[in-house]
Parts: sequence; C-alpha cells; structure tokens
Amino acid sequence: MPNYFNQTILWVRTKDPIFPYESRVKQGTVKIKVNDWPKKETIYTLYLNNKPIKNFNQWPKSWLGRTLKNDIKHIAIWYVKLIPEFFKRFYYGIGYHFRKK
Repeated sequence: MPNYFNQTILWVRTKDPIFPYESRVKQGTVKIKVNDWPKKETIYTLYLNNKPIKNFNQWPKSWLGRTLKNDIKHIAIWYVKLIPEFFKRFYYGIGYHFRKK
C-alpha cells in the first residue's frame, strides 16, 4: 500500500461534516474523517474505500486543498456538540457544590 502521507493529494471539499474531504487515487477513493476529538486521541482518520487506514493529527504539507478556515469550522462544529455535555457534567459534578439548596 502506498504511503499517502508522502504523496501530493488534492483534496476536494464535501458537504459531509464527518468526512469533509475526499480525493481519488489509483487504489480508489480516499477520505478524511474528523474524529470525535477530544474523546478520541487523534483528530483525523484517513480512509481508503471506506476502510480506516491511519489516524493522524497533522496534515502533511504535500496535501493540497485544505484551508485554515475550513479547519476552524469543523473544530467549531465539534465544540458546539460538546458544550451541552460540558455544562451538564459541570452542573451535576463540580457545579453541584455551588448551587443553592
């Protein structure tokens, strides 16, 4: 299997927030999944033909088409999902001690 992290890949933006980028290579379709970070240790997973290949945190410099604006958007989506969980845990956890009884 080729090392996709050393290849120049032009990523195309999709409308799927879980798999925001995809590209075609000789072996098929590669996709990037935005993981449920910080619950999962890595931010991204590389998929080839819908099978996970490798988890990673930093994009290789040889990959093209990704922008900081899009990264911020995806991170913001995950934080919006995590904020209600944070407040629920705060309220029933640490915040419990600060509530008036």
